[in-house]
Amino acid sequence: MAQKGKARAIAATIFMRAQSGKGLEQALTSLAPLKGHERSFAAAIALCAIRHHYLIERHAARFMARPLPKGARAARALLNIGAAQILYMDVPAHAAIDETIAAARPLRSDGHRRFLNAVLRKIAQEPRDETIDAAPQNALPDWLAQSWQAAFGTKTTDAIIRKHLTPPPLDLHFKTSEARTRFQEKFEKSCTPLTATMLRLPETGDITHLPYFAQGDWWVQDIAATIAVRALAIEPGTPVLDLCAAPGGKSLQLANSGAVVTAIDHNEERLERLRANMERTKLSATIIAADILNWQSPQKWQHILLDAPCSATGTLRRNPDILLTRNPDDVHTTAAMQKALLARAATFLAAGGHLLYCVCSLQPEEGEAQIADFLAAHSDFALAPLAPGTLPQDFKGFKGFTPSHTTQTGTLTGALTGTLRITPADFNLSASGEIAGGCDGFFIAHLRKSA
Repeated sequence: MAQKGKARAIAATIFMRAQSGKGLEQALTSLAPLKGHERSFAAAIALCAIRHHYLIERHAARFMARPLPKGARAARALLNIGAAQILYMDVPAHAAIDETIAAARPLRSDGHRRFLNAVLRKIAQEPRDETIDAAPQNALPDWLAQSWQAAFGTKTTDAIIRKHLTPPPLDLHFKTSEARTRFQEKFEKSCTPLTATMLRLPETGDITHLPYFAQGDWWVQDIAATIAVRALAIEPGTPVLDLCAAPGGKSLQLANSGAVVTAIDHNEERLERLRANMERTKLSATIIAADILNWQSPQKWQHILLDAPCSATGTLRRNPDILLTRNPDDVHTTAAMQKALLARAATFLAAGGHLLYCVCSLQPEEGEAQIADFLAAHSDFALAPLAPGTLPQDFKGFKGFTPSHTTQTGTLTGALTGTLRITPADFNLSASGEIAGGCDGFFIAHLRKSA
């Protein structure tokens, strides 16, 4: 019989590791002692608690005379784990409380255990305060809610948050349309075609168990992440410099399109994932471990892709731990880094060349403002229209994009003038208008150097 409370204890450990900035992927390695249903259950609890953290804290605050001290990390994590089960999962309250309190036995403070028990029982007994869940911005830290409100308005901000609160599907990018068809014939569950070479699966899991993984027929890539490469419209045989390339979805996409790819990143561990995926998919690229701020390019390039490091707030659906760790200072820090990287990338570009800048961030400081500052400082650069096939017909569901207009009133803006803003609420698959699955948030800009 499984040790009582073990799954909840490990879920709390995942929560604490994510909160300390370890990253969700590393935090989830805490699942190693568990097997089968217990393993998947602990992961589901941890992810639910992380995703709903701010809502849980607001619900719990109704029953707390004073907050837990900052040093009570384990007690706070267990409070989130227990409340997540009661409020947002189909777990009987008595089981959620009993097993969570069992997981709290190692806590040094008897007072913390009694406190935890009392608050969880109050949460279970009292009707949920519907006004908390009815206001989507309660699910965010105040600084992030205010930022999105200013950038996108209430309606779009609320739609983005609703996507964040829903576990994301899994998008697969296939090497060929035939490979996509072959997968569909083999896959036993339903999946949704997105493009001629993309499928959306309803849930994630161990991807190595999916059909044709070992054969290298596909790689994981969110549909929005594919758009930057499409915006460059690379012809087969074209040399492309892919900067900050790891973990490599765009490098794979470029190589699969026939580009001659040179991929550079300073993170050796992330580059190993790129190398492994290149080998698995039987695609090729020249891979260099280097800091591009110091790297000396042996040539000038006509095509450069800079997928810059960023706050990644556009990926909250997949990385909800960002909510626990990001703050406004992080955005300022990454914006400063992006400025340096853009300036450096510009020195690698040949006259008349194309530089595609993108970030998976929803923060204007890392997108629109970044490009405005770059253009003000580089008179030899200008925005250029995105390629006509950037959002082709087979991308079903993107709204607000009308190629015949140079500006938009929606969130996808300025495609003909060289920029594209995509939010997680901008991908709609159903005829009824309901958003299904969403997508990652991105900002894309196409810059061209004067001849």
